[in-house]
Amino acid sequence: MWVIHTLIRIYVPLCLFSKVKYLSQLMYDKILLNFLNQWKIG
Repeated sequence: MWVIHTLIRIYVPLCLFSKVKYLSQLMYDKILLNFLNQWKIG
């Protein structure tokens, strides 16, 4: 039983971390694209 508990304790933070990483990557891409577009227009 403790094995499952340990796995959950390791797995959940990893999932959260990958989600956060993915979202921050999306946000970064969006900001970068906006910046490039504004630079082109300006």
